[in-house]
Amino acid sequence: MSKGDLTRDGHHLGHMFSATRSFHGPMKLLNSEVMHRFSLLYDTFYALGEETLLFPIIPHAQTRIIEPSLHLELCLFSTWKFRPCLGAGFSAVYLQSTIQNYQIYAAFPSEARLVYTSAERIFFYELGARYRTFQNRIEGYTAKHEDIMTFVGIGVFFPSEGF
Repeated sequence: MSKGDLTRDGHHLGHMFSATRSFHGPMKLLNSEVMHRFSLLYDTFYALGEETLLFPIIPHAQTRIIEPSLHLELCLFSTWKFRPCLGAGFSAVYLQSTIQNYQIYAAFPSEARLVYTSAERIFFYELGARYRTFQNRIEGYTAKHEDIMTFVGIGVFFPSEGF
């Protein structure tokens, strides 16, 4: 769900691709696991009209967001089939309405997800929500955009020896 001074579409589909790397396996505290996650989000939507659009992009235009991000995550009960994970990080939001019109904003996304691991620990399935906000200020006016993105995903484990 999007709200703020950017998109007219409260609900639209985005695509995110992620790679997660565990540091050293489970720790003793609640059998938790610390990981870092690299993600790339691709999102398209239509911008608000000129009377309500406060970001310096073209009104009513199809707008694209490309957002690479880096998260630090903590997953509790990492040896269980179901495990909750919390994460936060940094991202660069590349906002483009035409080839010549774009901006880049810094954002601090955070997310919570529930991961189910298959019995063979080959596949995992996840369900969660991601929160992101970014803003700009032009001539005393502040424009703010917030997203709460719910997601489902499927992934594959790649265990490594010796890295």
